[in-house]
Amino acid sequence: MGRSADIIYTRQGDIERLEELVEQLPDSARVRITLHDGHVVTGVVTVRPALQLYKDADEDEGFNGELRLEDPRQPSWGLDIWLSDIGAIERLG
Repeated sequence: MGRSADIIYTRQGDIERLEELVEQLPDSARVRITLHDGHVVTGVVTVRPALQLYKDADEDEGFNGELRLEDPRQPSWGLDIWLSDIGAIERLG
């Protein structure tokens, strides 16, 4: 299958935090995402992300997920974001 991620989570508290993020990202929601590194991006959620099993570089299994943002005003723009990179979510409009 080959699904790999730099960061995976196995602790229940970390997984619950990812689940809370997923709940804040419904289909077609316009959101402003602040990443842990301070970058801020705005876009529309294409499809609510889902937690999935991934393997890290050590072949350990854990959870993470991928969010896809797009901007209808800029059809060529799109961005994939790991849930683990998200610091905060703000719903717009």
